[in-house]
Amino acid sequence: MGPASECVGVTDGEYGYSPGLGEVESKIRAQNAWVRDQHSAYVSVAYLGAMTPLAGGATISAVRRQLEGAYVAQMLANRPDSTTHGSPLIRLLIANDGVGDEQWPFVVGELARRVHGSDQLVAVTGLGLPSAATSEEVLALHDEHIPIVGAMATSGDLVAKGLATVSMPASVEVAAGVAYERPRARDAVLVYDVDKTDVYANELANEFAQQWRDGSLAREPFNSANDPTGDFRLMRNDRNLCRPTNTQGTVMGSDQALIFFAGREPELEGFVEQLAANNCLGPYEIVTGPDAANESDDMAYLSKLKPHGSVLVNYAGRTLPAEWAYGGLPVPKLFPDFRDTFDKSFRGETLDDGQALVGGDAVWTAIQVVFNIQAIGPVKVDIVASGLFHLGGSNAIASASGSIDLDNCGDRVYLPVAVVQMQFDGTVKRMIVASPQVPPSAALACPQGGG
Repeated sequence: MGPASECVGVTDGEYGYSPGLGEVESKIRAQNAWVRDQHSAYVSVAYLGAMTPLAGGATISAVRRQLEGAYVAQMLANRPDSTTHGSPLIRLLIANDGVGDEQWPFVVGELARRVHGSDQLVAVTGLGLPSAATSEEVLALHDEHIPIVGAMATSGDLVAKGLATVSMPASVEVAAGVAYERPRARDAVLVYDVDKTDVYANELANEFAQQWRDGSLAREPFNSANDPTGDFRLMRNDRNLCRPTNTQGTVMGSDQALIFFAGREPELEGFVEQLAANNCLGPYEIVTGPDAANESDDMAYLSKLKPHGSVLVNYAGRTLPAEWAYGGLPVPKLFPDFRDTFDKSFRGETLDDGQALVGGDAVWTAIQVVFNIQAIGPVKVDIVASGLFHLGGSNAIASASGSIDLDNCGDRVYLPVAVVQMQFDGTVKRMIVASPQVPPSAALACPQGGG
């Protein structure tokens, strides 16, 4: 039991962590029971994350769709009539490490225990964006020799600890956002979190500063460790963000203010709300990282800006199915099967925010490594760990989002990166492919893990 009266640990779907996850948890439980009933060889893959998220983490809808994608990957692997069916059968475990991932020591112990028990755990997938707790958790799993496939984690520091990831590095995503803005802006303001324990926010700030070297960059700090509302209120009157108006209340000058926001979604929400209260609000464009994909379901904080004029919020992330044709990209071969299984299993849910695809990719990667090993001998956890770092080039995996091609350090390469523009109603207007290919790392060895 965690401090927020939440239950943490590892389950096969029998225990429900959150009411918002009930449907997907029951489907995972049913599929796991089916696997047991086949009396055939099986192994287990766990999906790890905060299943009872509060402020500072992913929304429950984002977690739900990631689990839905994980379930679809399990179904595609197990379904006898599927062209993607393989051996052994796959059980999917759900691991909840609590609010802020703070209960990770207990959960890592539970996962390690299931490696040698009847669950036959061979890999852990999932994990949220980088944080201090996530970094410790990855290192602990690595010390237990458990393979890890990150869904959202993109930190190079985590990759150095033996993490393979199906998302692009933050440096690549930031480069895409900056490349999109550079032709249209000369000056920018970096609004950044000074809380040094937030690995994700610190990485974003460093990358924005590095990528915007050829332009003017003003800096506005805030501290998420305390309530940052006061910081954001002070920024309302700062000339970096508040341009003068004429007597009619019209902003003087037509240049759009470019803001790089290095922080998480809850702080982005607070910052945008303060811009909405700004008496000298003019056209703003905010560029941030992939945590914006965890935005509040109703997007109320963006709707507050609508009467005031133009405030666009962009974030860099992976391309989505609806935008592949727009970007001139071929539809991945596995996507139709993934989409059809998803639509039949979860009516009314959407693939448009990318959460289901990233969850599915993480589990699918682990499954394909298992299938590769099964073809040559027994599936053992240490061999799976090695197999994750042999997925480059001709050994790349075909997935619903495209080729999963990992370099020597477990980073994904050659995945198109897009700039997503969020609308007032919570939808995305379009995606613009900004960074089509990224060369793989040439490193022959990676610290504390990797090839």
